[in-house]
Amino acid sequence: MLLRCVGIASLVLLLHTQNFALGGTPRNTYALAAAGVSLGLVAALALHGLLKPTDAADFLGTHVCSCALKRGKGAWSVEACVALFLSAWWGAAAAVLTFFGPFVGTSNPYFATWAALLFSLLLLASTKRGVSS
Repeated sequence: MLLRCVGIASLVLLLHTQNFALGGTPRNTYALAAAGVSLGLVAALALHGLLKPTDAADFLGTHVCSCALKRGKGAWSVEACVALFLSAWWGAAAAVLTFFGPFVGTSNPYFATWAALLFSLLLLASTKRGVSS
């Protein structure tokens, strides 16, 4: 559910940015790239989930780091790595796009950028819930 929310926020930003990003300033192009990469990743994972639900669930649950299991800590799954990437991606995008421009005033892209960051962080927290540190 949280991954879909990131996708919706990315789509909102993409739709609002496409009108002025091409041929505009580098920050406008960065807004388009931030939304496009995020939406592409979310769409690929959603499409995989629709076509092969059991394979997609197994894929997202696959552990990519077994060294943490040996020390008694939770391992990082593919879903946790995707959440970490999206959190870092949207953290940088929110800082650049809303503090330096082009979305310094409150508008749909401004809120979509912060919403994508919030949902990414919530997704990351949900993947690491219940893990002893």
